Amino acid sequence: MSIRKIKAREIMDDIKSGMTPDQLMEKYNISKKGIAKTIKQILDERSHVARTLAQDIQAGIKDSQLMEKYQLSSEGVRASLKVLLQENLLTADEIDRWRSRTEDSIPADRREAQRRPIGIAVPVQDSVNSRNKGTIKDVAENGLAVVGMDAVVGQMTQLAVLGDDLGLLDPFELKAECRWVATYLGRPVAGFKISEISEYDMYSLHAFLKTLDSESRKM
Repeated sequence: MSIRKIKAREIMDDIKSGMTPDQLMEKYNISKKGIAKTIKQILDERSHVARTLAQDIQAGIKDSQLMEKYQLSSEGVRASLKVLLQENLLTADEIDRWRSRTEDSIPADRREAQRRPIGIAVPVQDSVNSRNKGTIKDVAENGLAVVGMDAVVGQMTQLAVLGDDLGLLDPFELKAECRWVATYLGRPVAGFKISEISEYDMYSLHAFLKTLDSESRKM
């Protein structure tokens, strides 16, 4: 790695830590114009890497090859996909197709219907009435069951999935129709079918399902 690249990374780290331009100029013996040029080079390099990463995913690179080529952990891959989606370099459909090609878990024709039980507490609440809340009992690509939440069959509800303490799930929202209500261990449980979800939120749901599938294979 060149000295220039090392210095560029150090400058970015110092900027993130709150260093002022004058402090940077003194520390690195560089002009304000030089600092601006260095930052532009870093941003250009990151943009190039992001485009190359997106192209590799579109070409069907394997998960393990992606991690090795870009020196990413599994969490790093997840974060990178999120950025590529936000920057419109990939669509949720492209990411989902890549996952289905590179994983050998659930056949595509069964993935949507299969419910995954959840062994961790994932809170959910009504986006309009935050007092009406519960936890996910199980989840699939097209719906979820929630324990502890009041619901009426046929009613549309905007649900906010709040994430979990382990960091396995990013928060996301969706609109769903209550299809059934029952009792589970003495508590109300409601089954919801997803009717509306944004592309970005669908990506978060897909990533969570993949994590659950991966964990179940380890058991």
